[in-house]
Amino acid sequence: MARGRYVLVAAASIVAAVAILNRFGSAELGGSGTAGDARSRANDNNIDHNDNNNKHIKNKNKNNKNDNNNKNNNKNNDNNNDKRAGSGTSGGAAPAVPSAGLGRSVEIFGAANALGFGISAATGSQLHLDLLGTGAFVAVAAATQGSDLRSRLSAVAVALWATRLTSFLVYRALQPGATDPRLDGVLSSTQGQLGFWAVSLFWGVVTALPHTLGAAVLSARPGLGWGAAVAGAMYATGLAWEAIGDWQKWQFIHDPANKGKFCDVGLWGLSQHPNYFGNLCLWSGIFLWNAPVLASRAAGHALLLPLWRQRRLLLAGMSPLFLGSLFYGQASGKISNSVELTQRRFGANPGFKSYMEQTPLIVPNVALWT
Repeated sequence: MARGRYVLVAAASIVAAVAILNRFGSAELGGSGTAGDARSRANDNNIDHNDNNNKHIKNKNKNNKNDNNNKNNNKNNDNNNDKRAGSGTSGGAAPAVPSAGLGRSVEIFGAANALGFGISAATGSQLHLDLLGTGAFVAVAAATQGSDLRSRLSAVAVALWATRLTSFLVYRALQPGATDPRLDGVLSSTQGQLGFWAVSLFWGVVTALPHTLGAAVLSARPGLGWGAAVAGAMYATGLAWEAIGDWQKWQFIHDPANKGKFCDVGLWGLSQHPNYFGNLCLWSGIFLWNAPVLASRAAGHALLLPLWRQRRLLLAGMSPLFLGSLFYGQASGKISNSVELTQRRFGANPGFKSYMEQTPLIVPNVALWT
């Protein structure tokens, strides 16, 4: 009954999250649509202005068939065309609005994690943690996608990863007695719950930076080339690595013959945390996918420092760097008690000590594959 009640609470949280997200407006392009509408209206105004000028010129020609007037009218037309051409950015390129996608991302992650904190404080359940924390990436991907192929595929990549991982984690959380012992102490107090959801908010916003910043750049949208192929291969490898690692460990721990044993089969024989490696690999792929857009120089004076002109690329690069630091801290036990719990559980098992000493933490050693 308790589990059923928590499922109902989780379902209600989805409805509440949708209502909260609707509060921020119905624009789905993370601000890029607003900028596009503004440009369209400006173009329409220019067209109407030019039409009026043309009508005025025709009337003048009819009333004053004078060579001097015709020359003056032609000059006026040239001036109007010059003004129209100069109304945009240099070279006719659309302005970049990197804050639009980032702002929309903060709104969605903020709403989802605030809702998660409210449910944690009210119920103490762990069922909704990944539903809202990881599931929010799907909403962010949908709300910040652009109109070109690169941006849409980036959104699909983010949504596909988040949907797969959220589905697996929620299914795992629904199993009888399925709680994460690492979070029992953290979520036992309101202060701990607030800290957990604050970290979840920061994790979501920073991790999604390659997509949200890249999708918000309206100019400099290069086509897909060999770089996109490399990025796509890296993403696909990471997604498959993470999914296979999760599946192999699930199969291992639910086999009665493996009761009391530690998982060292398949990808888990190549590294202690293959799921971390897959996650880091796929987000590095998303970063590389958006790098050509992110590398376009941001608006600013030509005398600004080159690093400042590349601030979008540098800011997005925080995503894989942050994930690498986070995963290493968790795997090494520096920011969590996972190593202590594992030692306590499997320390007496034959071969466990050598496994911990010889198997890399995150990056797999393919030489161990026998």
